[in-house]
Amino acid sequence: MNSNQLHTIYLVDDHDMLQIGLKNFLETKSNSQVIGTAKTIDSAKALLATKLPDLIIIDVELAEENGFDLAAFVKTTYPNLKIVMYSMHDENDYILKAKDLEIDGYISKASESEEFLKCINNIFSGNSYIEERLIQNQKIIDDALCLFTKRESLIFQEMIQGKSNAEIGKNLNLSKHSVEVYVTTIYEKTFCNNRTEFLSKYRFNK
Repeated sequence: MNSNQLHTIYLVDDHDMLQIGLKNFLETKSNSQVIGTAKTIDSAKALLATKLPDLIIIDVELAEENGFDLAAFVKTTYPNLKIVMYSMHDENDYILKAKDLEIDGYISKASESEEFLKCINNIFSGNSYIEERLIQNQKIIDDALCLFTKRESLIFQEMIQGKSNAEIGKNLNLSKHSVEVYVTTIYEKTFCNNRTEFLSKYRFNK
């Protein structure tokens, strides 16, 4: 792309004022043009079917929907399209989900405007970007994952999403006893005595 050519962006957010504010900010402060907005996953898919932008920015929390579901669709259907996820929250499970989906950028709505621009510019330069203050959180997760077997890693990821043992068993098709054994092993490996200590250590801004 010519350096003087505007980068094109879609915004997916269910709040009108946030859409308007972010659109104005990006078009004023960066070499970008917002060429489409959507509030739902279906409306975003309809936009994508007509024309692909250079980047799509997706709110994690879309009314009754999950922005990660749209991100997963985009990664499968339009693998070359760049994605930035943003949210009011920065729990480690969100960051881990973004990493699992190979999202190009993750940033919180509480970030400074200059960092948001840094995120966008890094991605347009062909790099990935996680908000700087969240990098340490990601390191904590990565260090923990090195301790576990594949099955333990899956249960760990369910746990940091706040899932109960019963929910974990249902999601992973495991018996109650099996989940309890895995959870106990995870506590031992992470030096946690209970779920409260575990969530305090591995999940932020709950």
